[in-house]
Amino acid sequence: MDALFSLSTFISLVAPVFIFAICLYYLIRTSKTDALLLSVGSGIALVMMAFFSLMPYYMQSAALDSATVSLYYSIGGFINLIGNIVFIVGLFMLVNRMVAAHKPVL
Repeated sequence: MDALFSLSTFISLVAPVFIFAICLYYLIRTSKTDALLLSVGSGIALVMMAFFSLMPYYMQSAALDSATVSLYYSIGGFINLIGNIVFIVGLFMLVNRMVAAHKPVL
């Protein structure tokens, strides 16, 4: 069961790593605000995904009580929310810029 859990943890981290890599590539190619927001937001999401994936191991090894675990998950959820909001703002800015650049003239 432990090997299956490790495999599922690895698979769940593939998409956030891929998204973070694409956002970093976009940031390197264009130093715009939307690229920075996308990179920061996806980086926070990647770190929090790793946190949520590794937290069960830490809970088991440190023998944490349920109140402490609940506090960690609440703080992690709030940080994840902030990262998602930053990513969404960057995505919205990117879409607005792309739509404005390709707006047909009537």
